[in-house]
Amino acid sequence: LSGARLVARLRDSLFSSLLRKPQSFHDTRSAGELSSRLASDCIKLGDVLSLNVNIVLRQVVQTIGGMSAVYRLDPRLAAILGVGVLARSLLSSYYGTFSRSISNAQQTALAEASTVAQQCLLLIQTIKAY
Repeated sequence: LSGARLVARLRDSLFSSLLRKPQSFHDTRSAGELSSRLASDCIKLGDVLSLNVNIVLRQVVQTIGGMSAVYRLDPRLAAILGVGVLARSLLSSYYGTFSRSISNAQQTALAEASTVAQQCLLLIQTIKAY
């Protein structure tokens, strides 16, 4: 429920921001791209904030608890484990960057397809004439 409210507030804020942009901004972007971004990106961000933040916080608490227990058993082993956690964190960060770049490319392609579909639907009479 809070995720849905978050998405609604985000969508409202983004729409208001789009309305305040100068005409030059709208001249360089199609309506299909902007509406696709308004719909898809807001939902995606809402999902990330409501689900993934909870998962990350749980993982951090579990890691700290586990590291504390291992440190009590053997501090040297805890240091080795700490290096492993750091390495995993770096790999996760790299993968996150890679995943975001793929997601951005996918979103751009979806926006372009949405623009073409919207133009076709707006000009359906002309298309059917041929």
